[in-house]
Order: sequence, then C-alpha cells, then structure tokens
Amino acid sequence: MGHFSRFLIPGTKIVNVQTSDNQKVLQTTAGVTPTGQVVAVVMNQDDNPHTFTITYNGKYAYGTIPAHAIQTLLWQ
Repeated sequence: MGHFSRFLIPGTKIVNVQTSDNQKVLQTTAGVTPTGQVVAVVMNQDDNPHTFTITYNGKYAYGTIPAHAIQTLLWQ
C-alpha cells in the first residue's frame, strides 16, 4: 500500500492510461498529482516477469517488472 499512499497523494486525479504487456496480466493505476507529476503504479501477480509500455497523453514509459512485484513510475 505504500506505493499508493506515498505517490498518489491527496488531490491526485486518477487518469486512464494504456498499459501493454504480452500476457495482459499487469494491473495499473495512474494519476496526475497537483504539481503535474504523472504517477503509475504497476502490479504483477504472475509467476513470471513482464515487459510493458505505459502510454499517457502522448508520452511513453517502458519497463520490466519481476514476478509478484509492484513498481511505481514517475514522470513529468
């Protein structure tokens, strides 16, 4: 829960992002903070690592997430 409470702070507007991964197993929650920072929390409940791309407002973030992990990505 720390990923959510630390980065998705009060006043953050939850936004719809496109998350692509080959197996469609990742879950993503994203928002824009009051300072304009984009925050995406990615969760992988699968037994395998996954490579993914997140798209929001014409910008892309790429990553690989290990099995059973949660990652937070931040960008302006």
